[in-house]
Amino acid sequence: MAWTSLEGKHFLDSSLVLPPHGHHHAPSSDDAHRSSALVDLMAFIADRRNATTARCAMRSGLELQVTLCVDAPPPRVSYFCVWCPGERPTELATEPCIVAAEADLVVFAAVRGNARDILNLDKTDVFIYQAAGAPSIRRLGDLEPHFSAVYNIGLLRHSVAHPGGGDGEHGHYYIVTLHPGYTSSWEYVLYVFDSKTGSWSDRTLSLGPEHRHSQFNCSPSKVVVLGNGGLMAFVDLWRGIIVVDVLDRGVPPRFILLPRALRSRRILRMDASIVRDVVVVDGRVKVADCF
Repeated sequence: MAWTSLEGKHFLDSSLVLPPHGHHHAPSSDDAHRSSALVDLMAFIADRRNATTARCAMRSGLELQVTLCVDAPPPRVSYFCVWCPGERPTELATEPCIVAAEADLVVFAAVRGNARDILNLDKTDVFIYQAAGAPSIRRLGDLEPHFSAVYNIGLLRHSVAHPGGGDGEHGHYYIVTLHPGYTSSWEYVLYVFDSKTGSWSDRTLSLGPEHRHSQFNCSPSKVVVLGNGGLMAFVDLWRGIIVVDVLDRGVPPRFILLPRALRSRRILRMDASIVRDVVVVDGRVKVADCF
């Protein structure tokens, strides 16, 4: 059924209508050999099914159907379709969104309710979806204390952290979040979900003595993988990067100061993600300012 307008909805009309350029097909053998793809972070709310379709229930019992629709190679955009079988789309408070991705693994969040519930963790569920092979999806369970908000979430494959670990570890991954500590601005709590055990672990991290002062402030909102070995960068796009050894191999956390923006933050007064980004290219961290 095609919904063009719904009373009481809390998402855009355009989220109900698939883009005209889409072919709406499942990933093919050609898709599997691509080195990259562009995927819309916001899902469409549409009943699409193909070989990537998987289903899972939210904590409230509402069933979600998730499908990956692959378009032509970049710069064309692929996207996800999320649907509530047998229910009206207005069961969702807003469009489900991708919060982390690595190859065929995607972490996304969905909220059931109305506009007041969009930032309510009690109404939010986080899922891990895998498209390759037999598509699968699982809900991560209770969000607190592992998620203080649905951002600043990292996804690390075991095969990246342990190069040469064997094909049997393809489905093994870690979901990582970093929260401010409870006593000092230079302390953080790292939470790690291990898909193999299905459990969370946590430990407190302290930055070096040069950062242990009242003026230190770093509030990461983005996570990137720093090559092989389990190092991840938690990025505050205005201030700097906290480098963390996710698997606790004895590498102490460190803070790397980012260069100042090309324009004053006092003038910009906006979310840094609108004008600034950080990527890892050939093992180097690169900062891009867009003005």
